Amino acid sequence: MTHVTSWRTRLLVSIVPAALAVSASVQAQTFKPIAPLVFTKTFGGADPLPQLLTVSSTGAAFGYGASATTSTGGTWLSVLRSGNCCVTPNSNQVIVHPAVDLPAGTYSGQVVFVSGSKSLTVPVSLIITPPGTAFFDNLPGALTFTAQQNQGGFAPQSIRYGTADRAP
Repeated sequence: MTHVTSWRTRLLVSIVPAALAVSASVQAQTFKPIAPLVFTKTFGGADPLPQLLTVSSTGAAFGYGASATTSTGGTWLSVLRSGNCCVTPNSNQVIVHPAVDLPAGTYSGQVVFVSGSKSLTVPVSLIITPPGTAFFDNLPGALTFTAQQNQGGFAPQSIRYGTADRAP
């Protein structure tokens, strides 16, 4: 500490050196990574069930926008609550609705979440199988449970499933 006294005003001024510490919660926040999505349907069959993407941050909540684009197969991909819609954490529903005559094959798209200069791209694949091919429709590869310390247990999650002909 340094003291400075002015001889004209008899004012005592103390100069105290200080350091500023920036905590992790004040530093730039980013999106938590999200695994790619895969949708499967039979040629000429019903559309796959929608899937949810839970968008969250590495720290404090922030607003973001969402959009969906495709690179092959036309405009079969969409995300509900698009545009500048949301604040983390939040779930966005991803829907595929390909043309009925889109041939069997694998098609690519992506869902992009943006907040200022931060972005997160989630690859999306649509697999259209030939008629009569057996597959599990829309079974997620994993469940993610998230909780805050000292805030109780985990929220329950559901797995939805269906078959090509929608029979149970």
